[in-house]
Amino acid sequence: MTGEQKKRKVCASDLIEAAKLWLEYDRDDETRAVVEAALAAGDDAVLSGCFKKRIAFGTAGLRAQMGPGTARMNTLTVIQATQGLVRYVQEQNKGRKVLVVIGHDARHHSSQWAKHAAAVCVEAGADFHLYDTIVPTPFVPFAVTRLQAQAGIMITASHNPKDDNGYKVYWRNGVQIIPPLDTDIERSIVANQKPWSPKVWQADIRPHAEASQRLLREYLETVTRTLCSQRVANALSRPLFCYTPVHGVGLHATMSLFRMFGLPAPVVPESQANADPDFPTAPFPNPEEKGVLDQAQQKADAAGVPLVIANDPDADRMAVSEKGPDGTWLPFSGNEIGAMLGAWAWEKKPAGVPGDKCYMLASAVSSKFLKTMADAEGFRFEATLTGFKWMGNRTVDLTADGNTVLFAFEEAIGYMMGAPGILDKDGVSAAAAMGELAVSCYNDRGITLREYVTGLFVKYGWHVSINSYYISNDAAVTKQIFARIKNWPEKKVVEANGNKYPGELGGVEVQSVQDYDVGSDSFMTTFHFKNKATITLRTSGTEPKIKYYSEMVDPKGADGARRTLDKLVSACVEACLQPEVNGLLPARG
Repeated sequence: MTGEQKKRKVCASDLIEAAKLWLEYDRDDETRAVVEAALAAGDDAVLSGCFKKRIAFGTAGLRAQMGPGTARMNTLTVIQATQGLVRYVQEQNKGRKVLVVIGHDARHHSSQWAKHAAAVCVEAGADFHLYDTIVPTPFVPFAVTRLQAQAGIMITASHNPKDDNGYKVYWRNGVQIIPPLDTDIERSIVANQKPWSPKVWQADIRPHAEASQRLLREYLETVTRTLCSQRVANALSRPLFCYTPVHGVGLHATMSLFRMFGLPAPVVPESQANADPDFPTAPFPNPEEKGVLDQAQQKADAAGVPLVIANDPDADRMAVSEKGPDGTWLPFSGNEIGAMLGAWAWEKKPAGVPGDKCYMLASAVSSKFLKTMADAEGFRFEATLTGFKWMGNRTVDLTADGNTVLFAFEEAIGYMMGAPGILDKDGVSAAAAMGELAVSCYNDRGITLREYVTGLFVKYGWHVSINSYYISNDAAVTKQIFARIKNWPEKKVVEANGNKYPGELGGVEVQSVQDYDVGSDSFMTTFHFKNKATITLRTSGTEPKIKYYSEMVDPKGADGARRTLDKLVSACVEACLQPEVNGLLPARG
């Protein structure tokens, strides 16, 4: 037997042992049947897909395809995750009763898994609040802070395809967990893999209907009190909006908040209005993906309104599209929306709060427009690592020091509007804020949103971004790509962090490189060029994608910067990612 054959035999043996242990614990007939069939057939490919790893906390918690095994989302992994979380929370709160908030979206199994999570709380002697219906993701962190809970769980895979699901964890501060909490909780999950009792498999838990309705009212009232600044003007506006929840959970909350703001009621495309876990009109239900807004734009055309506002399926993100003078619909990028909402937040900042005590935040891969604006206007700006778990925790720290965080955003259409108790991206409050800004533009200023953002760039400088992604279905290939970037094979290099990076790309000198330590299977490298352009290559924390982000600032106009940046991005992608060599698939659409 060769060494490679021995290695494969050991690997297969490990998979078989993992599968047998799984069958000892699993009581779900559907997932058990798949594992039993794979063992009987000696199907290493299926076993590897199910048991090659244990899903770990990433940018947005646990997220994976639904199916059996430690590498998938299923009833047992939800039970194990909740056992580990609750036990860890109890250890951190000895002598005190623990309260956990639990919510879920409309995906397959989400409601059932939320009830299993509640059953674990019961078995552990912990209190819980279980929402009585599908809810937007930001409702969970809001309830954590409102109820002074010790943790929150949201069962969701956000905008992923229909076969995926996930498990987000919030800490007692209402923010997603960051290191070392995530690794501590993961260790607790591993130590609590065996289901504690047959009772955790029972999903007959009754949700808290009355408390859920009270929390909805409190959310609407909090956001309205904090963000609504012109209710009378909103009420006088002509119809402007079409809204789509993209088969998700946002319809009731967003329409309710529009009413609270006095905004004209949006029309809604019937084809996307109802929550549907199969996403029939949007196989990839991300409002950024080409074609996802087509149904809403057609409805807007029929209704004669110029704006489409969309949430993703768990309503924590928000997209905007506007009809141009030639009848063409033009979506705004996440960076453009961030610029508009940031400028609007500055216009409406609380009276009496000095500028040097006001902050705005953005993720490292997002536009630095707000930094340019901050330098000009006298407020403060900070960039954080990618993900609202970082921006939310930084907001907690800044607020504790007596500062006011007005706004935070990431280019992937995520926005935190500064409402108390909502320390995560929130597509519902962002939609209402955008609605109010649109009323101000169309009715009071006589301009479109496109003209508004253009005015911002004229005033503060044109911030041009070119962002997209490639699909990499092989994690080993992705790892090799970033290993090559850190050990560049050509002569001209930049040394940083003990590695050798490209010293020139597309004929432009690389002045410096930042390499972010974001985990063993996650990579992020930023190049700063002599011509003031920046390009970041990063693996997605939720999908098999290698993303690229770029920005260049030109005070004179966008066209020259865009041409220069487009050439540089193309050269960087070809040299660093080598899409054809590595079998990468281009962005959808």
